Amino acid sequence: MSRLLKVLWALFIAGNIYDVIITWIGWKYFQVFEFGNWYYFISGSVTSYNIYYFLALIGVKIYLFVGMYWFLKLFDKFNVSKFKWLGLVPITLVTLGANYYDTVQLLHAL
Repeated sequence: MSRLLKVLWALFIAGNIYDVIITWIGWKYFQVFEFGNWYYFISGSVTSYNIYYFLALIGVKIYLFVGMYWFLKLFDKFNVSKFKWLGLVPITLVTLGANYYDTVQLLHAL
C-alpha cells in the first residue's frame, strides 16, 4: 500500500472517530446534537430519543467504513490499484470539512 493511501486512511479513520467524539461531547455536555450536519438544541422532553440518534450516527459511520473498503477493492479488481488513493481523496476531504464544521458549531455553543 502506498504511503499516500495510508495517510488518507489514517485521516479518514481519525476524522470519523473525532466526529463521533465531538458529537458525543456536544450532546452530553452542551445539549447540542449533530445528525447529518444539522444541529438541534435538545429540549428536556425528547432526551430519551437522543441516544437512538447517537447510535444511528455510529451505525452510519460503520457503514461508511465498510463501504469505502469495498469501493477501494474495486480498484484492485480493475487492476488500477496504484490509483486507489484517488477514490479516498474526496471522502477524506468531506470528513475533514465535517470535522471543521462540527468543531466550529461546538465552539459557538460554548
